[in-house]
Amino acid sequence: MQKIHVHSSAQSAEDRADAGKVSKSEYLRPSRLAITAAALAAGLLVQTQGFTQVPTSPSPGASTANHSGTTSDPEKEARKTWHAVMRNIPLPGTGCFHARYPNVAWESAKCEESKPDAHPMAVNRTVGAPAAGNGTDYVAQAQGLISAAYGKFFISGVMNETNVKTSLTTNPHPITGSNEYSLQLNTNNLCGSTTPANECTLGTYIHTAACGDYADCFVWQQFIYATDYDCTPYGSHCGNAGLFMQYWLYNWVGNCPHGWNTVNPTVNNGEQLSCWHNSRIQPVPNIPVTNLGDVILAGNAENGGNDEVALEYGDDSWAVSNTDNSAPCCKGGLDIASVWNQAEFNVVGDADLTDAQFNVGAQVIVLLELYDGSQSAPTCPKNVGTTGETNNLTLGACQTGVSNPIYWYGCNNSSLNICTGFEISGPYIEFSESNPYVCLACGPVVPGPPPPIEE
Repeated sequence: MQKIHVHSSAQSAEDRADAGKVSKSEYLRPSRLAITAAALAAGLLVQTQGFTQVPTSPSPGASTANHSGTTSDPEKEARKTWHAVMRNIPLPGTGCFHARYPNVAWESAKCEESKPDAHPMAVNRTVGAPAAGNGTDYVAQAQGLISAAYGKFFISGVMNETNVKTSLTTNPHPITGSNEYSLQLNTNNLCGSTTPANECTLGTYIHTAACGDYADCFVWQQFIYATDYDCTPYGSHCGNAGLFMQYWLYNWVGNCPHGWNTVNPTVNNGEQLSCWHNSRIQPVPNIPVTNLGDVILAGNAENGGNDEVALEYGDDSWAVSNTDNSAPCCKGGLDIASVWNQAEFNVVGDADLTDAQFNVGAQVIVLLELYDGSQSAPTCPKNVGTTGETNNLTLGACQTGVSNPIYWYGCNNSSLNICTGFEISGPYIEFSESNPYVCLACGPVVPGPPPPIEE
């Protein structure tokens, strides 16, 4: 399967001419039904996983947010195909971009320059504590280096969510309240078993050229959708959702690079600290937590190219692209593509070690699909997650696989109300998490057969 290359030599979005001056021929406007008809009739190759290409079908894979139970609604099917087509169109450079159905071209969008709150790495806590996140989470351990990952949810009984402070929250004014959460797709900070020795010089932590000569330094990167950012007494974006990437340099020595923010300034007698900065931010809608099942968050890292985070929801796709070169002096990237072999995906608190608390009865299935250049199933180690934020959901079992034509999840699990079938085209992990009702008088639930797939 061929990887689509984003040309890093393309002109940056902020340096480009005003979008209104671009030739109208760039912005194709086919009819809604023509998207599906043309794509299927021509056998158009569309990416359904990371940046790979596979032939499109009337029932695209799970990474296209499609259940195998497709409907006969041509508008709905056209939108599904449109999202798949958009994943096959490289971004024209760095910056922020947006596409709205049925247009099949990325258009430059205005980026925000801001300093959102930090989404820190997990801190020491009791492993196995009854909450996902902050070290207690599943990750996908790939067989090779990851270049892209797609995360999606299947939900049942999700009615509300409230973000709250925890005993670990030190920010005096964290983002709290109803429908405040973040979706995080995080890289590893520890070396996995498949990482070549010369790409993990510490033997324990991920060390790239971004660390320079600091032997104890290690890197970590996050692809984030947050329902709020910079929401402090002095913030200017309270109430606005954003899409961005967050970069970390841990165990840095001396002052943080220019333009980076500082945390933990007193570690090891004041000599070592942590530095972080964000990519530019793409303003996006504040998505109700009840619509989590309609969202896909994707992250891509190209060795020698750009990093990208993308969000799909409804009739829209948004993306932010930033250079992945190791230039901490210039707010560049981390060379994360050279060492990324584990991925974590979940819905958790919105920054500052906060906790996303879901209503009793909420059930979530988390699907994380990878592109690592293989067709080998990843492993699913537990308690090695890297985000510092949490939710109040109890983790269920994790399953792994690769390229399931039709896979039913939850149908034989008496504790879940989710019974869904979908196609998966590449390596993946999936696991359940829930805030279950406690019913001492309830007997066992005998699950029925899975529903038939609609034609």
